This record gives sequence, C-alpha cells and structure tokens, in this order.
Amino acid sequence: MKRYTILLILSIFTVSLTALFIAGCSDTPTESNLTGGLAMNITISSSSDLIQQVSQYELEASGAFGTLTTALQVQEGMLVGEMEVPAGDVHFTARAYDGQGVLLYEGETDVTVVPDKVTPVNISLAPVVSMIKLSPRYLTVEEYGTFAVTVRIFNIPHLNQVSFRLHYNWDFVAPDSVVRNPDLGNEVILYDTMLYSTSGWAMSFINTSDFDTLVNSSGDVTLATAYFQATPALAAQVRADTTAITISGLTMYDFDGEELIPELVYYDSSVVIIQYDTIPYVPPHEAIVPLATGNFWTYVNYDSIGEVTSTRTLEITGSDTIMYQNHEHEVYFWNWLDVEGQPSSTYWLVMNTDSGMVMAGYILNGEIDTTNTGLIFKYPANVGDTWDFGDRYFTWNMECVDTAQVIETPAGSFPCYVYKSTIQGQKSYHLFDNIFHLSGFQNLQGASANQDEFYLYCSPGIGYIGNGPTPDGSNRAGGLLLYKYSVE
Repeated sequence: MKRYTILLILSIFTVSLTALFIAGCSDTPTESNLTGGLAMNITISSSSDLIQQVSQYELEASGAFGTLTTALQVQEGMLVGEMEVPAGDVHFTARAYDGQGVLLYEGETDVTVVPDKVTPVNISLAPVVSMIKLSPRYLTVEEYGTFAVTVRIFNIPHLNQVSFRLHYNWDFVAPDSVVRNPDLGNEVILYDTMLYSTSGWAMSFINTSDFDTLVNSSGDVTLATAYFQATPALAAQVRADTTAITISGLTMYDFDGEELIPELVYYDSSVVIIQYDTIPYVPPHEAIVPLATGNFWTYVNYDSIGEVTSTRTLEITGSDTIMYQNHEHEVYFWNWLDVEGQPSSTYWLVMNTDSGMVMAGYILNGEIDTTNTGLIFKYPANVGDTWDFGDRYFTWNMECVDTAQVIETPAGSFPCYVYKSTIQGQKSYHLFDNIFHLSGFQNLQGASANQDEFYLYCSPGIGYIGNGPTPDGSNRAGGLLLYKYSVE
C-alpha cells in the first residue's frame, strides 16, 4: 500500500490557519521527490483566531486504513505536525482543547487523497462547549479610530433571554453604539445601558416570540455588534499598546422564564491593539470655536472623586440672522441636547468676531432675549487680559490665564486657551451652567456658594474642550471633558 507523508504547518495568528500536506508516491517516506499533496485550510467558526483558552491541538485522519492521530505543536507562531496518510477516501477531524483536556472546538470533512495532485482540504472548527464570545479575538485600530466587536453565543439550547456586561478601560476605549443583529427579527428586543462609574456596558436581549427561542436548534446565535472608539489615555499621559473588551455578569433564562445555569460557560474577550498617531496637531480653523450647523462636541461628566458619571452633547443645531448692536449678524444655535439626543427649546445665540466668540442672546420658548450678551471667549488674547460678561443684573468676571496649556481629554490632547471665570450668586451660577454645563462643578462646590471660580478650556479650531477646577485640567473632579467631536 502506498502511504503519503504529511507535513503540517499551520499559522495560529492569521485569519485562516493554513496547513500544507505533502504526499509521497512511494511506499516509504522520501524528502526530495514528493510530487502530490494536500493543501489544508483550517478556520475557527465565526472567529479570526483560536480562543484564548486553547492550549492543545490535534488532527485525526481515518479511513479504510484505520485511524491516525497527530498532535500539533506551536513553533514560532505556527502549528506543526506530521503523519502518513494513504491515497483514497480520508475523513479528517481537527480538534482544539483547553489546558485541562476539555474539547472546545471540533471540525471535520471528507476528502479523496489523489497521488501526484494537490487536494484541497477545508475544515471549519466550531465550538462544542457553551460559550459567549467576542469576535474578532484580536484587532488593530488607529488612535481615535472606531472598531466593532460582535457578540455570539454557542451551544446554549433553549435560551430565550440573556443579559451580560461588556467591560473596558475608559481611558483607552470609549463606547459608541450597539446594533442588534437584524436577522433576529422584530420579536427580539435589545436594552443597553452604559455604566460610566464602572466602565461597563450592560446589555439584555429578550425574545418576545411565542414560537421560537432566541437561539437556533444548536443553541447558537449572533446577538449584536458593539461599536467603540480608541482614545488616548487620560491619566499621566500614559498610552496603552493593547487593551481588552471582556464579558461578565451573564444571566440566562429559557422559554418558560426559568433561569439557565449551564455547568460551564466559556467567556472569550477581544484584545484591541492601538496604533498611535504621531502627526503634529494642526488646528483646522482660525476661530476659537468653529461654528457651523451640524458641528457637535460630546463630553463626559466627572463626579467629585473624578469618576465618569454621564455624557452630554453640545451641537450647533442651526443659524439665523438677527440685529445685534444695530447691525445684522449671522448667529448660530448653541444647543445642549437632552438625554435622548434631542435639541432643547432653549438655546444660546453665538457668533465669532475679530475679538473672539460673542454671546448675542438666547431663545426661550420661541422668543429671543438679548439681555445676556457680550464677549465670552476672547481670541486672540494675552495672559492677564480681563473682561466682563453678563446681563443687566449679574456680571461674570473673565480672565485669560493661559494660551498654550495642553489639556488631556478622552478625545485627545489639545493646546488650549484657559479662561478663569468668577461668578457670584446662585442665579448667576445657573445662567452660566446653561451655557457651559457646569452641573458636575455645581455638585462639587454647591450652588449656594457666594463666589465660585472655575476654568474653561478652549482649543482654537476645535472649540470648547470642557471645564474643571484647575487651570491645567489635572483635576477632573466635578469637571467636563471632551471625548468625541465633529467640526467643519
């Protein structure tokens, strides 16, 4: 009987795991006159890489000749093994085990080995254990870039409702949105909540159908795709080369509402490799705050100990022409969106002038009020410049204290003009809060304080970066900092 030597070389760090089988044409193995073979491609079902727990790999060949098995060893990032397989019909089975010998993945296929010809062999490995998995296992993203992680469940039959949390390091990763798998149909409802204090993202999937479970007959389902943005670090200007998205807090219920507690559920996370940009910062605009309809800035709020509590978005929602100081001026709508992302009916009218950004009034219940007017962000300005801003009853004292302070935010590092603001009285405080969103600072200082000082950060060409209790932005307690933006 002619037998064929098979040399396996499999990469474990690429999208597909490729094995080259070389078959000889003599009864004994040779090294130089091998003319036939098998080209093998082994992939992991719904994943770009083997899961983290895999530590043992095995390939089995069976047929009329019996059963042959070889262990695959990791050598310099490759899986390598060798076996002799005769020509004819061969059934191949590939397996992956964890460190305790538990079978995690398995796949099989039938091929006909033909002498003097390369025969393709494709094996797709699928999980054989209960598993909730994030895919891809590894991904690379540029600084500020967005990336997606898909959530899948394997081998959990009768599942009809599932809840879990995705965890991440807020200093390096910012959550953006989650999209439910459209193939699930309208009967499946997704609830999600971003937990800012614990850097978690809670998700629940509930199937309301009276006929089908959430998973298919094999207990498999693709739930959703979660989108994130890679951001530079806040603390001490430290940048992480890699960070992880992990899973915790899994709870599951069947069709009858009974809790499912499988003997063991494997969790698999995603590792994000961040490539940082070293291109120097160049402001795209000359104005201190670029004003154009559609420009927006989203911020994170910090509590009194510097923990993230929520987000808030400022958007330029439109423009109009008004009379200001006996002249027509185009003004833009400075509008803080509500918690549902909808524009407020109360918004401020702002414009850029040769002196900087000016407040020309505000809209309240559809009526224009021009009692709160004046220069807010003086630009250009020199350190030590002072001016007043306010209305008929209250005046806020403004001072430029820096023109090149680098402020670290979740959206990046920005050279900023820093404006010190001194306000007096509770009503005065609330008016300023409506413009610059000082809620976190209010919680820290107290709205009844007779006099409060805080700092506003503005980066020319980018806009309002946030606020805080210190001029260098090092103390985030009670502050507000930018974490994503879009300007024209």
